[in-house]
Amino acid sequence: GPRQRVLVGLRELASAQAVIELSLLLRDASQHQPLYLVHAARDDESVGDNVGRAEKMLSDAVTLCSSADVAAEISTSIDHTVGAALVRSTKETQATHLVLGWNFETPAGEQSAYGSTVDELLRASTSAILLFRSRHPVSTTQKITLALPPLTFPDDVLTAAITAVKRIAQQLGAPIEVLTEAKTWERYAGIIGDAKPEAATKHHPLETWDSLRQALVDRTSTSDLLVLVGHRESNRDIARTTLGLAERFPEASIALIHGPVAATRSEEASQPALSLVADAT
Repeated sequence: GPRQRVLVGLRELASAQAVIELSLLLRDASQHQPLYLVHAARDDESVGDNVGRAEKMLSDAVTLCSSADVAAEISTSIDHTVGAALVRSTKETQATHLVLGWNFETPAGEQSAYGSTVDELLRASTSAILLFRSRHPVSTTQKITLALPPLTFPDDVLTAAITAVKRIAQQLGAPIEVLTEAKTWERYAGIIGDAKPEAATKHHPLETWDSLRQALVDRTSTSDLLVLVGHRESNRDIARTTLGLAERFPEASIALIHGPVAATRSEEASQPALSLVADAT
């Protein structure tokens, strides 16, 4: 497959194990790359305590990797914000993917889509970004439910996102069910089918994107992993949908994936935002 380097951002031990387990599934073993682990911090955090805690967490994380026979490279990144520290780390490691444990809580500020750290990552990092909230051991996942919003995705960006989801599905031996409007499926069925590796994939049409919530009530169980495909240019809308679902399904394991930004496209990131007509709450 295409060159891959997975960087795992670790903030607290509680979520570290689940995030590493997901990252090991995402990793393409045939490339023999280590897993890159980073503890990111703000430079005004009480550095002394934090460094000790970070070192303990990183060494536990390395143990998790080595029990899966995967080498790990560890680092600490400190900057004026956690987001900036993570962005710098993705550049230094030339990461193709950043995986981050996240609580999917609605941010306080009106101006923020996901909260300052994630907003900064989506603005400034060109890596694919996978945010993950674990509610059951990822290895017990029976099915991946993939929700694809009715937006226009560049082919390469969507291919990269689907490839990541298919790799996780293949490693789990779990099928993927795509929930999307019929016209979105028509547009992207080829990309979804052609993305490697192979994984059993079927489509369940949504009448409208608004009916996603009811489809999840009807078609998913707590052993599912719910994956939403994000879109950097219409953050607000996808954020509302994602955070609403995370609140409505508190027992669900949820991931939000954004494909990478093509280097040329990151220069044009100031283009006007796309909008989903309806709000899926």
